[in-house]
Amino acid sequence: MRYEYRIVPAPEKGEKLKGASAEARFAAAVERVLNDMAARGWEYQRTDTLPATERAGLTGAETVWRNLLVFRRPHAADASVFQPRLLEPPQTASVTAPAPQLWRVEDTHADPEAEPPAPPARPPRTPVGPHDAADVALRTALTGPIDGGSPPEGSA
Repeated sequence: MRYEYRIVPAPEKGEKLKGASAEARFAAAVERVLNDMAARGWEYQRTDTLPATERAGLTGAETVWRNLLVFRRPHAADASVFQPRLLEPPQTASVTAPAPQLWRVEDTHADPEAEPPAPPARPPRTPVGPHDAADVALRTALTGPIDGGSPPEGSA
């Protein structure tokens, strides 16, 4: 199975929670990011700490360590994502069609006022209804979100 990945910076400050400790506020901030990404279909994988070289002053540089949250989800073009579902069997009408009448060529010319035979009756067609949620989810997985899927703030 192929995956696509999204890397977002870990929160640096905690959420504002009245009467909560600094650890609880920071945990709430991380929890909010994880739940937001999960709601968009991303599965949390791990947290990485990586070095980044940044400018310090006019000509200097320093190494700063960045905490990043790693998420993944199945790639939309992966065929293993497709999950077929069993369709309902077609509903057939219990009406039986009358046996077709056979005409000979000379019979049709014998009486010019005669009505042509009626075509055999066909069973009624079942109308196609709107797509259900599974169809919409599959189409979204294969073609991407309808709204363009804007990444969360601060994502790489």
